This record gives sequence, structure tokens and C-alpha cells, in this order.
Amino acid sequence: MSSGRTRYLGLLVFGGELIMLAASFGAMHFLKNGNLAVTPVRCNMFLLMIAIWAVVSLWFRKWRTLPAASSFFAGMAVINKSTLSLIAILSFFIVAFHWIGVSRILAYGTCMMFYVLQVLAYAVFYVARKRRNG
Repeated sequence: MSSGRTRYLGLLVFGGELIMLAASFGAMHFLKNGNLAVTPVRCNMFLLMIAIWAVVSLWFRKWRTLPAASSFFAGMAVINKSTLSLIAILSFFIVAFHWIGVSRILAYGTCMMFYVLQVLAYAVFYVARKRRNG
């Protein structure tokens, strides 16, 4: 791939994942509470999730490795590692700061829904890339 196309796909991965994370949080919050009114504690948890996701994504260089993955399983390995890291770091913060008011269903449900959305989006991307490149 050319450098410009890789950069564009990297931005698409980064922006798409941010939208998927926000949609996952919103959907889980709505399923749990029946509304979208977010309390300050849950807003702080969501901002922490975004920060952790950004650090983990930069750490695993997802903007480069996913568009240029040699096989489906190579891309899935990056998604699996980054999601497990997100869950582990989020769990550490919940326990370390004694966030009693944070719903575990909301926190881990968001991570699981985010994972499913990532896998589906990557599968669609991989199939489209294979059809285009032959």
C-alpha cells in the first residue's frame, strides 16, 4: 500500500473505533438504565475508557497494523491483545480507586460490545480488501 492510503486507512481505523466505543457505551447505558442521561461518575468512567483506549491503540500501533495485516488472524491478534489490555487496565482503575458507584455491567459490557463491533468491522474490511486486491 502507498503511504497516503495507509495513512488514510489508519485515520479511518482510529476514528471508526472511537465511534464504535462511544456507540457501545451509549447502547450499554441505554440497555442498563433505559435512558441516555449520564451521571458524572459514569461520564468520568467513559472519559477514562477513551483515554485507556487511545493509549492502548497507540501502544499496539493499531492504525498501522490493522490495515496492513498479512492475514485475518494477524489482525485479530492485535484486536484481541488490545481489548484484553483495555479490560485489564480498566479493571485496575476501578479497583484501585474504589469506584463503588461504577456499574461493572456497564464497564465490561461496553468492552465486550466494543470487541464485537471491532471484530465485525475488521471482518468486513478484510473481506473487502481481499476482493479488491484479489
